[in-house]
Amino acid sequence: MNILVVDDIATNRKLLKVTLEAEGHTSLEAADGVDALKILAHQTVDAVISDILMPNMDGFRLCHALRKSPQLHALPFIIYTATYTSPEDMKLAQTVGADKYITKPAPTSDILNALREVMDKKAARPMPVAAPVEEAYVLQQYSQALVNKLEEKNAELAEANQALKRTEERLRALTQRVVQAQEAEQGRVSRELHDTITQTLCAVLLRSQVLAGKLPAHNKVAKGEAIELCEMIGKTVDEVERISRNLRPVVLDQLGLVAGLHDASTEFTNQTGVSVKVDCVKLARRLPADTELALYRILQETLKNVEKHARARHVIVQLTKPGNIVQLTINDDGIGFDPDHHPAKRKGRGGLGLLGMRERATYVGGTFTVKSVRRGGTEIEIRIPVPPGATAAESTHL
Repeated sequence: MNILVVDDIATNRKLLKVTLEAEGHTSLEAADGVDALKILAHQTVDAVISDILMPNMDGFRLCHALRKSPQLHALPFIIYTATYTSPEDMKLAQTVGADKYITKPAPTSDILNALREVMDKKAARPMPVAAPVEEAYVLQQYSQALVNKLEEKNAELAEANQALKRTEERLRALTQRVVQAQEAEQGRVSRELHDTITQTLCAVLLRSQVLAGKLPAHNKVAKGEAIELCEMIGKTVDEVERISRNLRPVVLDQLGLVAGLHDASTEFTNQTGVSVKVDCVKLARRLPADTELALYRILQETLKNVEKHARARHVIVQLTKPGNIVQLTINDDGIGFDPDHHPAKRKGRGGLGLLGMRERATYVGGTFTVKSVRRGGTEIEIRIPVPPGATAAESTHL
């Protein structure tokens, strides 16, 4: 048979189409009753399977329109609707002339059996007789049914939104625990590097220097190699110390956020040559540890992105405290980008990426905003609520 499938959700139409065609039937698709009537005006169809709640023309109205048509009044009509249906819907389906009522999802056998049943009824269906009073009653009934169904669907949507919100909260809490575990592990590795590797390297450096000093002056080649070896070991010590500081910033832990921001900016300038101006309010007391760490890590990631992508010559870092909000603003004069279409947003490339930085701010109850235009630089702003006791004093500059 050639079956017309009417549903406003494309996925539902495709699933039913696959089911029917697997049994040897062919099918046509319509997104609502209006589309269905257009198809029926030009195509020969053996039966209609229709949802109820659709835009433009719902399933009840479509069935009622077919039953009033001299040409299509006998066309078998099956209502196939969601499981939140009610007994009133079934009764109304009979009133408008539907042959069968099935709730989603239904086994394939139920759909095929319904098709066979409605085809048997087709020959016995009488021609429609005008009945204005009955028609007005039907219109009133299925209008009320649609209102009820919309209310049910709105309630279902509200419940789904609440469930989604709870899921997002659980996911955010889980992700926060992962970040906390990551920071704890980085701290452990940092301590291992500092307490073990760095100490061992320093001992090797000291013994290498002693050995270089004992080499005879006339053996210039050997003495030169030894001195060069000492220099390489010294650079390795510095690099290990840098990695250790980045894994767990000791300055941040011991001296607080302002010192940490200055330290990260100075290290960035020394490595890249890009000028960084830091303008921070001095806080009268320490911020919560999670807040300090989030702002520090976001600055680190932003400076990393400046180095890799921005081609900037100057960066301005400002820490302010309007009311009970601590605000970190980072501006660069680089090439800029489109925040809505930049690959860093979609893929999080280069470490945390924009998404990771936004999540960092969200963990501590803050907001993360990016403003950028091509060839016009980039501004990143993070605003985080803080306890009322963390008041601001004078500014410090770098």
